[in-house]
Amino acid sequence: MGVLPSVQKSFRRRRTRKMLEEKVNGQSSSLGAGVFWHELSIEDFIGKKLDIFFLKLGDCDADGLYDVVIKQVERPLIQKALQWAKGNQLKASRVLGINRNTLRSKIHKLKLK
Repeated sequence: MGVLPSVQKSFRRRRTRKMLEEKVNGQSSSLGAGVFWHELSIEDFIGKKLDIFFLKLGDCDADGLYDVVIKQVERPLIQKALQWAKGNQLKASRVLGINRNTLRSKIHKLKLK
């Protein structure tokens, strides 16, 4: 009996999430060639992390990468904006460039305090 497509898809999503969350040896402070993570733009840093992910992925299947990456970036972005704004959702929504109601729904969806 074969594996149901929905189970297979769920497995690939979990594996994708796990691979993104794993720390790569030697990548915590330096990204090689004398470049440190704190010297990179956010875009370049994420690009480097995705390079590592795709290198580790090889020929294996993965599913739902877009959603996994967006969730991993969106959560800390909103948390840091709220910390910066000292919990003021209007101020945080302005700095993020989104509507206050959108921010409130994201806070609820991400189960943030």
